[in-house]
Amino acid sequence: MSTAARVPFGILEGTMILKYFRLYADLSGESREKRVGDVWHMEDRGGHGHHTKVTSESDFEAAIIQYE
Repeated sequence: MSTAARVPFGILEGTMILKYFRLYADLSGESREKRVGDVWHMEDRGGHGHHTKVTSESDFEAAIIQYE
């Protein structure tokens, strides 16, 4: 069991693709496009991480809030 905290993440400008890898052998992963105004809780509790790619032509800005 991981001790990773749930971290609110919100996109202020731009677009990105977020790909989750649940199993080491699953290189295809599950992709989701995130756009301006999208907010979600980031949390790595299992699997094999994630990969992000900015897909907008404009700059990308996000806000991340960490709780103690």
